[in-house]
Amino acid sequence: MRTDRLPISLGVFCLVVAFPLTGCDRASATSRPAPSAKAAELAKPTPPPLPSAIASVAAVERGDLGRIFREEAANRPAAAIPAETVFAAFDKSGVAVKEARQHLARPFGAHYCSGAKVERDIALSVCEYTDAASASTGRTGSERGLASIPNRQVLRNGATTLTIRLSQKDAPSEALAQRLAATFAKLKK
Repeated sequence: MRTDRLPISLGVFCLVVAFPLTGCDRASATSRPAPSAKAAELAKPTPPPLPSAIASVAAVERGDLGRIFREEAANRPAAAIPAETVFAAFDKSGVAVKEARQHLARPFGAHYCSGAKVERDIALSVCEYTDAASASTGRTGSERGLASIPNRQVLRNGATTLTIRLSQKDAPSEALAQRLAATFAKLKK
């Protein structure tokens, strides 16, 4: 297995998971009985991937991952609480942030994202959006697209989202996640 292709494959995987393409066969839909309200809600098609996500797939396939990272870092939105500010607030509250580094933002409809870890092997991701509406859409897409990942929550504060993923669901980890969420909620742009 070629390891030099692994990051590209992982990036493509993330794009496919975050923004699954859906279709609908309208001809066969008319011959089916009317679904219940709950079934109709579940059958709603997911929105198509954002154009930037499609461009990301093409760039990843061309091997332009470094260019994407540079563009995202150079075009961070002014309306968002910066990832560094979020991580600094966690540090100030006594929760040491480690291994902070940028990850792809476009699969989440964001302009910039950075991931990190804190104690108890809790993984974090902070994504910056142009406005609160975009962050809300990104939050919903992330929750739906990655719903199979356990012990994961996505929070929004203005134009910024925070994803908290517990590696183990126990009382100390859940208490720390609540503490992180409370600190994030108090931040202002």
